[in-house]
Amino acid sequence: MRIATLLLPLLLLVMALPVAAQDGIGTFRAAECPFELAAGSATVSCGYVTVPEFHAKPEGSTIELAVAVISSTAASPAPDPLVMAQGGPGGSTLDLFGPTMAEAGGLGAFFLDQRDIVLIEQRGTLYSVPNLVCDEGFDLLVETIDQNLTLEEAIELTNQADFACRERLISEGINLSAYNSLENAADVPVVMDALGYDTFNYYGI
Repeated sequence: MRIATLLLPLLLLVMALPVAAQDGIGTFRAAECPFELAAGSATVSCGYVTVPEFHAKPEGSTIELAVAVISSTAASPAPDPLVMAQGGPGGSTLDLFGPTMAEAGGLGAFFLDQRDIVLIEQRGTLYSVPNLVCDEGFDLLVETIDQNLTLEEAIELTNQADFACRERLISEGINLSAYNSLENAADVPVVMDALGYDTFNYYGI
């Protein structure tokens, strides 16, 4: 897979990895977009791409990454879309970039008059399956927001919530060691191949 780079003033990451489609890996299934679009926005198609839990073990378990394709407004779009991914870590790409990049006359219009924009919700984040969102932390915030906790108390309770989240995820069968930058990077060419793109430009935070 050949990847062309788009020169941007912020960090760009490019990679090229072989894709092995088997047992559903590298397949796309359409789904409703999880975000709302303003009137006049560009056409957006959403869904999920199946990727290996561990790319070195394609015969093992799989996960699903949420994706959104914002279609170019050009009559003959360039073959190399702009791929965008949120950082954080743990941020939602679809929530951050979906409505903004599709909005008529918005930032995305600068790219959409030439090429598609592809948004990839990284593994473990909000709309991908499974997600690793820790509701325990949000619950703690709600429970203690009116309490005058000391710094030590806040740290202790936060640590307890974090460990509770970790134990819950493990009990649900989630292998936390699969959620890292190496596997994230390997996901990208699998997703792009599933969407039918041979060449792309990658922007990551």
